[in-house]
Amino acid sequence: MSIQVAQLPALGQVAGRPRKEALYDTDGCAAAAAAPPAQVFLFANPNAFGVAGLTPVKAAGRDTNLTGAAGSLPRAQHFLWYGVQHRIHALGSNLTTLANVGFFELVSRARDIMTWQFNFGNTPYIQTQLRDIPSNVSQFVQTTHGATTTISDCNGEGGRRHYDVTISGQPQSLTELESFRVIVSTAAALGFLALAGQDLFHTSVLRGVNIKGITG
Repeated sequence: MSIQVAQLPALGQVAGRPRKEALYDTDGCAAAAAAPPAQVFLFANPNAFGVAGLTPVKAAGRDTNLTGAAGSLPRAQHFLWYGVQHRIHALGSNLTTLANVGFFELVSRARDIMTWQFNFGNTPYIQTQLRDIPSNVSQFVQTTHGATTTISDCNGEGGRRHYDVTISGQPQSLTELESFRVIVSTAAALGFLALAGQDLFHTSVLRGVNIKGITG
């Protein structure tokens, strides 16, 4: 007597759950550096800052929410991208002291002289002046203003204003394992870090809908 053997269906991705969840990453420029870097790379390393001399250690959930390899989404994720926000800030610093009053003027100057570029792989896709990208990012960052420490989350709306990247109203698509990167550039000779003792941090937030696969 023979026994029939039924083939079981292969397990794998069976559905995806969309979430209105931004992708964000942070890197910086060290105040102790002799000259600022000509370029700062974001979405390049989820585990550590790429610029030497920064005081804090890069922390997941505060500085980035990347979970895949450097510069790509993990498997079973698909991101529908519709807008960009970019913030320059001081991480964990008291900005009310007289010595650091110039920080806000420094940020304004930096936004005027820097460019923001998004690459798919090594191919530039968007390049614009940093001042054209809204900065009202609701960000998980600890910054002290006087005696008050403010903490908020990058996945909040952070204001409705953003730099629109849609085409005819349709969002851009970032697929799993697809390589992408943000490059913030300036001329090092302009010396925008002329503020002793204050590191300068960049956070880019890609607004969109993240579709995360459900496996079973």
